[in-house]
Amino acid sequence: MIISEKRQAEGVLFLKNIFSGLFPVLTVVAYTSHLSPLNTLAWSYFVATIFFAIILTVKREWKKNITNVQAIRDVALAVLFIAIGYHVLYYISLSFTSPQNVALISLTEAAFSFIIIGLITKKEPVSIKHLLGAMLMLLAAGIVLFNNAQASLNIGDLLILCAAIIAPIGNIFAKGALHQISIFYLMFIRSLAGAIIFLCASIIFEKSVPLEIIIKSLPYLLYSGLIFLGLMKVVNLFSFKKTSVTHTIAFNSLAPVFTFIFAWIILKNAPSIVQIFAIIPSFIGLFLLTTAKQKQTAYGFEK
Repeated sequence: MIISEKRQAEGVLFLKNIFSGLFPVLTVVAYTSHLSPLNTLAWSYFVATIFFAIILTVKREWKKNITNVQAIRDVALAVLFIAIGYHVLYYISLSFTSPQNVALISLTEAAFSFIIIGLITKKEPVSIKHLLGAMLMLLAAGIVLFNNAQASLNIGDLLILCAAIIAPIGNIFAKGALHQISIFYLMFIRSLAGAIIFLCASIIFEKSVPLEIIIKSLPYLLYSGLIFLGLMKVVNLFSFKKTSVTHTIAFNSLAPVFTFIFAWIILKNAPSIVQIFAIIPSFIGLFLLTTAKQKQTAYGFEK
């Protein structure tokens, strides 16, 4: 039986969601070892830079990518919105809120993807079913943000919400760049830029982290750089090419299920009533987003 490219992408995305669900939990554990957000990002991007440089060297793809100057605009804007904007908000948010809240609120990236990419930029037209699913996912985020147990809005929840809003913009430029350069070169540039920028920011804004703590945290930094900022981002970009940005992001919304499981096992942090209640509209919305029919186009998939 021949498996379609779309089904292949979905299979790889499912495995990716397991690792993605584990990441917020491991990050919270790493922060208890006195790692700081910007320093963590800098070292993680450094690991990812080496990883992608090795791949480009083995595949001998340096020359054909470096000489492609037409992709500079798309690459630069993808770096700005994803490598810098999204990830700094994501890592810092985990200093202020729980990994479960981060997982739930980050689901709104799927909703904002359909709103921004579908309704506003009209890159990937959406259906009523898509919009209804997006609204349900925004409702779930609202339940977490405005629950009565909090006297005021949690800064970590707001940061991850902002990250979810800007991510679709970066994904538009990332997909544009992929029509001109290889996935690995785009990830190398994103990683190199992130390593340089966040190393400088860490030196300026954060206390220095002792070398022994960095060495002790090496397993986490390798996971963060090789898996989260490396292989998982490649899977996303691969899926962008085989399906669409909106379909990929919607399918990624399975990750919070694994975050709740890992948080319960590793952190002994059982989900709250509010979080459980928020899951219901989230997954109804996810079902609507991922089951809406799409047809392939030159850019991606249409409804």
